[in-house]
Amino acid sequence: MVRYYRCIVRPLILECATRFLNNHKASPELGSVSATERTRLVRALYRFQLYCNLFGPDPAGDRLRVDVGSVEVQFQFFGMFKSWEVEEIDCLNHLFLQARAEVSVMNKLLRRTRSRMQQYMDQAGDADIKPALDWMTQARRRVFHPLPADQAEARREVSRFTGDEEGGPPLAWAIMWQGVYSNRYGSLIPESLKLWGYVFWDGERVLRTPVKDGLLQTWKAHLPIFRAFVGNGAGW
Repeated sequence: MVRYYRCIVRPLILECATRFLNNHKASPELGSVSATERTRLVRALYRFQLYCNLFGPDPAGDRLRVDVGSVEVQFQFFGMFKSWEVEEIDCLNHLFLQARAEVSVMNKLLRRTRSRMQQYMDQAGDADIKPALDWMTQARRRVFHPLPADQAEARREVSRFTGDEEGGPPLAWAIMWQGVYSNRYGSLIPESLKLWGYVFWDGERVLRTPVKDGLLQTWKAHLPIFRAFVGNGAGW
């Protein structure tokens, strides 16, 4: 575990943060990564690795996920996390897939150990994690395995940004859902937002960079598509 942190997680924090901001063309230089941003990135990296260990290819190239359907994966694994924390994992997934074909620092870092994360990137293909986060999978999971988070969304509970703290929603998430609890994620969120790493950034960074304007413009353009999937009854 210590070796994994030193060889994989710690170097990837800066690499991932830099790549996310570079994907937002108008963003300034990264500067320093705050303690909260670091915490979000670290937990997402560990959770992504755990997903790969459980459901990715083994060293022989066989799938561990043989008899586990996407609905069960979403319920048993992603159901453990808050919706914006699921988005953290999916943002990393999109970033890794973007970098997979490159001869990059990220790939070199991952290849230093026999990491299932690297095997996932090499073998899984760009659709491997997506079925578990697809909007249809979410709809079926809500029928067969309803979660308290679904009920909080149905009650339109308040979920405001109260500062950059480990357990609360990031500012970008609160802005996007207008301070109302949402348990929607995965394919319902535009890919461009994931490639910006929008759920990782502190409020101060969001407000002083073009990320906020880009977020609002992208989400406004995406809302008709979102409503077509979930229906106007969802309240958005």
